[in-house]
Amino acid sequence: MDPSTRQRRPHGDRTRDQILDSAITLVAAGGLTAATQRKVAQHAGVSLASVTYHFRTATDLLDASLSRATSLHIARLEGLRDRALSGELSLVEAHRAAARDSDGAVADSAVVAYELLVGAIRNEHLRPRVDELIAALSSFFEPWIPRPQFSTGVAAACFSLTLFDLARGGSPETAAQIETVFDLFGLSKVVEDHVNPDRQGSDPQL
Repeated sequence: MDPSTRQRRPHGDRTRDQILDSAITLVAAGGLTAATQRKVAQHAGVSLASVTYHFRTATDLLDASLSRATSLHIARLEGLRDRALSGELSLVEAHRAAARDSDGAVADSAVVAYELLVGAIRNEHLRPRVDELIAALSSFFEPWIPRPQFSTGVAAACFSLTLFDLARGGSPETAAQIETVFDLFGLSKVVEDHVNPDRQGSDPQL
């Protein structure tokens, strides 16, 4: 968030965001059980009472932080999509950057998204947040693939490949696999047609 925007926000909203950002950092570092109210308060530099004021229970805090992580991840994807459509980045470069901060470090929001999926296997109460994540990813892809009904499949494939890429430290083999998936689903052509409109041909039929 732009610092000037943060300063203009009410103090209570800024504190709430600060708490959620700390919860996301702790979950990314230590898993879903790491973000206790007390630990989050210490990390955020606020009182425990402030945390419990905004989030009555640890479950409320975790639920809100997971939802925020999803929103941050989608916002990152949207920015990178626009850079790909402008020709600033290749589609594969944009995809790989979606899970990393500007310094190349793995983004906390991306790690939390994967923690959510694993956690929901054990805890069914997390499944509404999984549904939210899947819906957001599907909605992101739907407008710019040749067949929108494939949006969930594209989201699943891309999300899985991102996990492979992160776990393997960004291997060239994974980059080639990502490019293959984009080609198969028609995303590569959509981006190419947008970057070079004079070369547009008929849309691929998948």
